[in-house]
Amino acid sequence: MADPMNALIDFRRAIAQQEIRVQPAAFYPDVFLHVDQPAGAPRYTYALVEGGEVTAVALLALTEPIEGVPTFQLGYAVIESRRSNGRAQRVAMAAIDELCRGLCRNGITKLYFEAVVDRENVASLHVADKVIGGPRTELFDHASGVPAIQFKRLVDSSQ
Repeated sequence: MADPMNALIDFRRAIAQQEIRVQPAAFYPDVFLHVDQPAGAPRYTYALVEGGEVTAVALLALTEPIEGVPTFQLGYAVIESRRSNGRAQRVAMAAIDELCRGLCRNGITKLYFEAVVDRENVASLHVADKVIGGPRTELFDHASGVPAIQFKRLVDSSQ
């Protein structure tokens, strides 16, 4: 589990220095999208912009399929001064909705979403529960070296 706060900080810097281009999300006027492939696999970064400032991001990175279904790892972060107002949940839900709609137009109607959250991060656990829900699996995250909880949900847009 990578720390999405690092991605938020890097994203804000890259925007300020005009190193990356973003495009408006199709269905959310205050959300913007940047797509890249940092590790050779697509990563979709959705940024919540308020008053010209990126206040939160949700990242969806393509990972190993589950049961043959494309799977995206969800991460999210909010700048410290704007926390506790539902921004993480808002941008994460918008990201999942935008990605599902976009891929559905291209014939991909089933997607898994998962989030691996530090067991001690109560606020992030709450967001993952609201956005992904589904069964929880306790695990040890070797990348971060901490006990974590995995949330996983199948979205089937064909129904």
